[in-house]
Amino acid sequence: MENVQFDRKNASHSLAEVALVIAFESPLAGERLQKLKFLPAAFKDQFPAASENKELSLSVTDGRSSTVTSFNGWTLEKKDLETDLVEWQLIVEKNRIVVKGFEYSTWPEFKNELLALFERLSEELDLRHLHTKEVVIQFVDRFHWMISPEEYRLDKFFNPESSYLPYAAKRGGPLWHSFQGWLKEEEGLRVIVNLNLSTQTPAERPHRTEILHSLRAIGHEGYDGFSELDSKLISQILDIAHIDNKSTMQGLLNEEASTSIGL
Repeated sequence: MENVQFDRKNASHSLAEVALVIAFESPLAGERLQKLKFLPAAFKDQFPAASENKELSLSVTDGRSSTVTSFNGWTLEKKDLETDLVEWQLIVEKNRIVVKGFEYSTWPEFKNELLALFERLSEELDLRHLHTKEVVIQFVDRFHWMISPEEYRLDKFFNPESSYLPYAAKRGGPLWHSFQGWLKEEEGLRVIVNLNLSTQTPAERPHRTEILHSLRAIGHEGYDGFSELDSKLISQILDIAHIDNKSTMQGLLNEEASTSIGL
């Protein structure tokens, strides 16, 4: 694609970030919380950089209010030694886990590394029988294009006839946003799909188009959430999300854009 850049130099595709989010029904407590406090030591071989996350709470005593900060978990990072860019980020807090990959190569490779990370976390924090509210897989694609507003064309990236595109995107302007979602059942799981499309033209910077596609697994077999959390379930949700993302992108992008990112 002529004059189009991606987030990372020499990247072969527009996928800038893939994330796994696991939201707990209740915050970690007791022995799990104690183990969380020592998490950086357990993952130092894989995530050398660690920073503590704080939780801010409001306290009112005798009509006076004050804020109190307390431990809420960690942000761990693995960086490229040459570029200092983050390759993997692991956020583990009392009520959620977020794993982000920024150096996406192939789906099988990414999935295997993600599952291995989950296995280590599950063993370290005893997550298997922890009730989970939802499991989210999120894909973020970005295109950067150095143009003036007058040069903008929707069909540079998108299929103008796509059912995912609203009227606001098709009327010709370079700035538009679309936020949509729907509920469906897939392989016995209840999932909410969100597709958020947006464009920006910051002053003296490339025009940016961002596609955020996420699949939220919120329950199965008539139950809300998940009482068991293991690699088999995570693997199933990952594969459903990957297939749905690929299908959505193929219906959204034009042929040139689809080819350029290997769809």
